[in-house]
Amino acid sequence: MSFLEKIHINQVTRTVKDLITQSNIDLSEDFLGALEKGRKIEESPTGVQVLTDLVENARIARQERMPVCQDTGIAIISAKIVAATSEALMLVAKLGLSIPPGD
Repeated sequence: MSFLEKIHINQVTRTVKDLITQSNIDLSEDFLGALEKGRKIEESPTGVQVLTDLVENARIARQERMPVCQDTGIAIISAKIVAATSEALMLVAKLGLSIPPGD
């Protein structure tokens, strides 16, 4: 197998979608542990409530298989396209991305 392997555009699109979805449903145990620890040491009642809500949102997301309810945040995906093939350009368009000038 060579270093560069041809991957079909649908496989890339599906994999990116699945990874983003999974990362918003199954939060890592270390992240959940940090929220729980923060909740225990937080002194502000408002801060405790926010952390409680985050833990509850994570529980619901995992149980209901729905993305975590969030008010902020955006996923940034960076990929280097080695050759400007028609498939690569279709992937860029399908994902709603743009190619910065000079790249």
